[in-house]
Amino acid sequence: AMYLAKQRNTGFMIYDAEQDRHSLERLALAGQLRHAIGNDQLTLYYQPQREISSGSVHGVEALVRWNHPERGLLPPGEFLVIAEQTGLIKLLTRWVFDAVLRQAAVWQRSGADLIVSLNISVKDMQDPQFIQYIVDALGSSRMAPGKVVFELVENAAMADVQPALLQLSRLGARFAIDDFGTGYSSLSYLKEMPISEIKIDQSFVLGMLTNDNDAIIVRAIIDLAHNMGYRVVAEGVEDKDTLDLLEILGCDLAQGYYVSPALTQSDLMEWLNRANLSGQGGAA
Repeated sequence: AMYLAKQRNTGFMIYDAEQDRHSLERLALAGQLRHAIGNDQLTLYYQPQREISSGSVHGVEALVRWNHPERGLLPPGEFLVIAEQTGLIKLLTRWVFDAVLRQAAVWQRSGADLIVSLNISVKDMQDPQFIQYIVDALGSSRMAPGKVVFELVENAAMADVQPALLQLSRLGARFAIDDFGTGYSSLSYLKEMPISEIKIDQSFVLGMLTNDNDAIIVRAIIDLAHNMGYRVVAEGVEDKDTLDLLEILGCDLAQGYYVSPALTQSDLMEWLNRANLSGQGGAA
């Protein structure tokens, strides 16, 4: 009833069993997810980010996938909401961060010194134990804190996470506002949060060639971010025309299928080798 009330913006709803059709499936999947986190059923994919002006590879975003024994490879949209609702998000984020640190050590040994972005939830940032875990993990790893970008959804600005952000930023960790433009936070929070990047939501990027309003919004976000000293990442870049327009508008980084889909670790290394040989960011 609570989730329906939120979806419909009604303030309240009376529970109706007929509207709870997926509860058994959700409970079963939550139990399976807990097992998956502790039994190597998760894996990371990496989506490259290209610097638009030079074509060079800037870094990658780490994206978790679930190798479900019955349902196959599940994208995060299939289980992140469940993880949030059940509190498993903290275990999941720790798994992702540990995997990123291990992979970063491998990259450094091979000479691929990449910046890695990963999503982090509001619940994570509100947990002092989790913040201390991040501090300790960064301190004991070979990965420089400045090579990590924690991505927060825009509404995180409303959730009193500034103390945690400041603590981690003092170590050198960086932060990005993900899916910018889709939340409802006040712009005043931007000046209070120690962020370095803004990621424009793909819903605006995908439509900017055919919808003037989308193009205006993208340009406004880029100008706002640059005036505040932030780097701008455009998500959902799927063709050359969109990339060219983003370059005209002064966007810094591009991420999307035109640059590269999300790749396994082995495929990423092959992609990086091709990108280095061509002297570009590997656009398809």
